[in-house]
Amino acid sequence: QLVLNLANPQVIEYLKNVLDELLSYHKIDYIKWDMNRNITNLGNGSVYLETQMQSHQYMLGLYELVSYLTEKHSHILFESCSGGGGRNDLGMMRYFPQVWASDNTDAIARLPIQYGSSYLYPTISMGAHVSAVPNHQMGRMTPLETRGHVAMMGNLGYELDLTSLSDEEKAEIANQVNLYNELRPVVQLGNQYRLINPNAESNEAAVQFNYGNQTIVTYVRVLSVVETMETTLKLKDLEVEGLYELEGTNIVYSGAELMYAGLTVTLSPGDFLSRQYKFKRL
Repeated sequence: QLVLNLANPQVIEYLKNVLDELLSYHKIDYIKWDMNRNITNLGNGSVYLETQMQSHQYMLGLYELVSYLTEKHSHILFESCSGGGGRNDLGMMRYFPQVWASDNTDAIARLPIQYGSSYLYPTISMGAHVSAVPNHQMGRMTPLETRGHVAMMGNLGYELDLTSLSDEEKAEIANQVNLYNELRPVVQLGNQYRLINPNAESNEAAVQFNYGNQTIVTYVRVLSVVETMETTLKLKDLEVEGLYELEGTNIVYSGAELMYAGLTVTLSPGDFLSRQYKFKRL
């Protein structure tokens, strides 16, 4: 394992030259940078100040390196990643506009991860992927539709073996990609509203995005329930007297109805199911 001290100016110049040559002579348009450690775990006692200074110098060296690379190779999308959630930092986002929020790709586990991340970081910055089932971390069998809906709450991507999928699954993925191309401006640029928090006490999650005359609502139910009233989602920030048509139907709601009476969600029995609603203001 090669250890490079980014607090050393000579090391920084060496890396600039090596990476610049690599990026200049190869067709590369995406890099996942898995080393953006922030300033934590500095130790204590007599070594604290020395360790703190070294960590600070390391971060300044890292910023110098990535500043050089991203400015010179502006056509490349750099995604930061530090091997897990909770270690994103705003300093890296100055250079890397996209972040891998967590190595946990299970759709149900991602609900609170993505929900919590959205309190500080914009949706457009969050990579969210559809992975294979059973999920390699949780062992969960989640429908492809639900995995797609959850990933569409961020920047949709796929990390699975396409050659192992059935023709039906490939067709569904193609439909998801086409749909997300339509939804992308709403999700990435729109205003986000948290309708149901997927915390430890909740069996549900729901998020809404508004952009222009479009509204996207995604609802996920974790476990199937019986003899329970259907969930009603009260949408946010619509025009009270506006008319909103639900895509794929001839149903038109008023903004007042969706905000104050709410949208009743109906799902078939089963675990890990979801619904996605797309409204257009007429």
